[in-house]
Amino acid sequence: MAALAEELGVGLVGTNDVHFLRREDKQAHEVLTCISTGKTLAEGAMEYSPELFFKSPAQMRAALSAWPQAADNTLRIAEMCQAKTGFRQEASSGLPYPDGQSAKDYLARSPSRP
Repeated sequence: MAALAEELGVGLVGTNDVHFLRREDKQAHEVLTCISTGKTLAEGAMEYSPELFFKSPAQMRAALSAWPQAADNTLRIAEMCQAKTGFRQEASSGLPYPDGQSAKDYLARSPSRP
């Protein structure tokens, strides 16, 4: 890719596919993938690279050390973006919950407890 970027005269950028937040979340992600596909780990479900975690800027710079311009270009693009994730907002369907409970209280209750 670096050679192609140079040949075309375009900037190189670096990315990292992210499937889980931390490197140590790899096994949990593989288990969740098995659950969603109806397979077991023993059945040879998808095995993910441990590198598919959300890397810090320093980790990305290290991963792209052979192409420092890729990290610089990626940072330039990121600085031009403005994104709001809404991760801090409570998600709710807007439906009423039994006994006037909040969504958080309703979801926290075990089905086996009244």
